[in-house]
Order: sequence, then C-alpha cells, then structure tokens
Amino acid sequence: GAMRLGAVWLGVNQALAASPNSELLVYVHGSNNTVPRASAQASQFRHFTGRRMVVIAFMWPSAGSLLRYLTDVAAAAATVDTFARFLELLAEHTNASKIGVLAYSAGAQVTSPALALLGTPRPGESREQLRQRLRLGQIYFAAPDIDTRSLVVQLKSYVDIADRVSLSINLNDSV
Repeated sequence: GAMRLGAVWLGVNQALAASPNSELLVYVHGSNNTVPRASAQASQFRHFTGRRMVVIAFMWPSAGSLLRYLTDVAAAAATVDTFARFLELLAEHTNASKIGVLAYSAGAQVTSPALALLGTPRPGESREQLRQRLRLGQIYFAAPDIDTRSLVVQLKSYVDIADRVSLSINLNDSV
C-alpha cells in the first residue's frame, strides 16, 4: 500500500540526489517484449547517458511474441490510464527537475494517449500551471508504432506542456 509506495518514491529521490542530473527518464518499451529485455534496455539507456540520469522502465503487459501483436495492442490501450497516473505520481512525489519519456515502437500506443489525457488541466488550472505541475521534459518517440493521424490529434493536447516532443522514423519501415 501507501508504505510501499512511499519507499518507492524515497528510492527514486535518493537515486536523483546521487545522480549528476536531476532529470528522470521513463522508458516505455514496445511490443514483443519481456520484463527482462525491457529492463536491460532501460539499463542501456542509463549507460548511454553516461550514468548521468535516473532511468525508470514502465512495464506494460506485452505478450513477448510477434505472433501475439494484437494482444499487445489491446494491452497497450488498457494501460493508458495507468501510465498517465504513473507520470502524475512521479511529478507529485519525486524531486525530478524534469520527467522525460522515451517511447519505443508500440510504447507510443501507451505514451501518446496518456499524455493527451494529462493535457487536460484540472478545474481552475492554467496551461502554465499544468506544465509546471507535470514538469515534462523531452518526449521522444523512437520508431513510433501508432496511427499517424491519432498521434497528431493527441499531440495537440500535450505539445505545449512538454519542453520538446521528437519523433524518429524510418521511411522504409512498413509499420
């Protein structure tokens, strides 16, 4: 319960205090993934930052098989609300100066709709207050596996509350 979550936030804040950079990066894996593989990928990102940033892997339930892609799509959609709440909790309970997100492939199907949900201010809250409350830094979509029209519509809800939103795509990628 609450005691366990308190220990999680304490651990994140201790890692931030020991890090040369006070930013937090949340890695959202793609489809056809497993917990060990996604954890290893998050560890690699931390390594590639020169161990200058705290990286957290957000695990959503992937079936871990290309043959079960549609299962992953359904799981990604079912995880959107949870991821939005997770980002709110990170902003509320951690000392991160900025919270960045790296969404890989189908991780965009979790990340973009969640950010669109977060793009709606609370009653009486201005866009600037929302921006300050969430402290979203760089949002990076690496080879996003999401319908382009959906991404563009969702982007309009959150592009102004993040420091930057970037996409990398391969024009030869059939996805």
